Amino acid sequence: MAQDRELHGPGFSLSIERGCDAIHPSALFVAAVLASPVALWTKLPGCLAGTFVLMALNLLRIVSLFYAKIYWPRAFDVLHVEVWQALFILLAVLLWAAWAAWALRRPRPAARGG
Repeated sequence: MAQDRELHGPGFSLSIERGCDAIHPSALFVAAVLASPVALWTKLPGCLAGTFVLMALNLLRIVSLFYAKIYWPRAFDVLHVEVWQALFILLAVLLWAAWAAWALRRPRPAARGG
């Protein structure tokens, strides 16, 4: 089954393990959205869209690491452990900030009252 998680290049293979799947940054993003003081119906599309964006960016991260291993192998470990991990947390926070700006600009329904 490990072959299902491997990418093979010239003279090497990359194994995509648990933790390489953008679950942690996605969980951070979803937790921040759910903790925000807006209506649930505003949170749901944010959670779905943000998670999709982070998963798509994770695919870009994996491809970039694959090419780094081919063309810049000395930088692979730094890119993998330090650059991309920190960048992903930053991306999750920036994505939340963008969502929050959008959510707070949405018109609120008029209050019902007597």
